[in-house]
Amino acid sequence: MKKILISAGGTATAWHITNLINQYFKDDFEIHICDINDNYLIPASTLCYKFHKVPKITDTNYIEEMLKLMENEEIDIFVPLIDFDLEIFPKDSKELKKINVFSTAPELNTTLVLSNKKKLEDFLKYNNLPYVPSVKIANIKKDKEYVLKPIQGFGSRGVEVKKGYEINNISEDFIIQEKCEPTEITAEVFNGEKLYIFLRQRVEVKSGVCTKMVPMRNDMIEKTIKKLVNLIEMPTAFCIQFMKYEEEWKIIDCNLRLGAGTALSTSIGFQLTRAFLATLCNKVVKDEWFAYNKDVKAVLRVYKEINMYDNNI
Repeated sequence: MKKILISAGGTATAWHITNLINQYFKDDFEIHICDINDNYLIPASTLCYKFHKVPKITDTNYIEEMLKLMENEEIDIFVPLIDFDLEIFPKDSKELKKINVFSTAPELNTTLVLSNKKKLEDFLKYNNLPYVPSVKIANIKKDKEYVLKPIQGFGSRGVEVKKGYEINNISEDFIIQEKCEPTEITAEVFNGEKLYIFLRQRVEVKSGVCTKMVPMRNDMIEKTIKKLVNLIEMPTAFCIQFMKYEEEWKIIDCNLRLGAGTALSTSIGFQLTRAFLATLCNKVVKDEWFAYNKDVKAVLRVYKEINMYDNNI
């Protein structure tokens, strides 16, 4: 049995992973969950072997405390669900290797290139992959709308839409991009011995998490992903966001981990999380796990109420 530590225990992603471990891999993993909140505020703490309260990722002692936790608990696998953890604890981390911990994050170079909006644009442009062009402040048109994004950002956090006349000076930490059409597609990707891709249109989003999706197919997007995984080392399970600009689907974001909306794909039959967990315990990944139900028109997320106590663990 392997000891697995899942970060961001309060997220929908952690809840989904722990549920699937208990459903399919109960004899393969001892589940450890960590979060900055107390256990009674973390639903996944009801499903794990042990819960650990940890410092905030911005605290000066965060790295030291996380490494100490992993070493003391003899953790075998670390599953980072906080985007900045991908950079702090990458697959090729020397600190993790010293204590024999495997991180499901990609190698550091992948995160540095694909999580930085400017570097991502340069990478996509150089490799002839579809990208949303950035705009220099000197070339802005006053009555046109633009998108301002943190260069080192994830998802929609910190993103603003502004008219050209509203943009005067911007911080070096932001990038100005052309505005895309509003429809957004998430591609769920299993990158194992075989490549499996599932596309879902984000119909409704709450607090950055997809709550209503419609399955779809798009050959151009799938072709783009197949090219991408041959250009740079990618993790076993990840998702990519696409939006349309000038009649072409462009890559707008690379989430190098399982996403909060991945459970929606599991519901329809594209079992990305199950396959991801199977690889971690050296089990065979079956083709049938990706044969999603094509009769399903949409998948909706509703909430579950859980009574929490201070003695769950």
